[in-house]
Amino acid sequence: MKTKTYSPEQVVRLLREIEAGQAQGKTVEAIAVMAHLARQGMRRCLIVVPASVLLNWLMEFDAHSHLTARKIHGTGRDEVLRSAIAEDRPIDALATIRATGDVLAPRSREAAAAATEAGSSWADVGQALGISRQAAHQRLGSKVIAQRQRIEEAERTGHERITAKFAKARTRLDRRAADPEHLAAARAQVDASERETHERLARKMRSAHEHLDRQERKRQEEDSHRPILRHRLISALQKSSSGGDTK
Repeated sequence: MKTKTYSPEQVVRLLREIEAGQAQGKTVEAIAVMAHLARQGMRRCLIVVPASVLLNWLMEFDAHSHLTARKIHGTGRDEVLRSAIAEDRPIDALATIRATGDVLAPRSREAAAAATEAGSSWADVGQALGISRQAAHQRLGSKVIAQRQRIEEAERTGHERITAKFAKARTRLDRRAADPEHLAAARAQVDASERETHERLARKMRSAHEHLDRQERKRQEEDSHRPILRHRLISALQKSSSGGDTK
């Protein structure tokens, strides 16, 4: 990451801009801290600001540093993640996903797959997401991805079959019905039945996804409780080995 080097004259001018209100003092100070940390090897930093000053922050980055600022806001969030994965920065994408709090987002599975294919370990993936290696593998590993892919494939092929089935039904109606009024009523009935069948399949697939989500949340809770249980077990063993009374 490149950082901007200021000459003494530029520093004096920058301080004058802050005093004159032409630059946001706290903004520039924060950028200076990030530039210093970047020089020491830091690669990422998350800044949370009100949407009303987001543009100002981006302009200050361009004016006062060579740091690359990326906006993660609204519909632009997914584009940031997609770009990071496409640019061979899946670990950066995972760190961004952790910051936005959506570990189970579809992009997280895509980023995890790209990271492991590029040579990163599941420990690296877990560290980027702020979870353990085991938890990362359980939630985003090939088994979970394969389960979701099977559900998505079943939904896609199911909708295709439903569409093809009712298209044939309409063709048969067109061939047999001579009365236009009767034909219109029959086609309306077929259309309603097709919509209901599509909706029924969508509900079934949504239920399957929700079941996987519940399993993943349960594993997450178990992971969060595991250190506490381990600590209690170690304490009990220490008391037992020292002759203490354990309950």
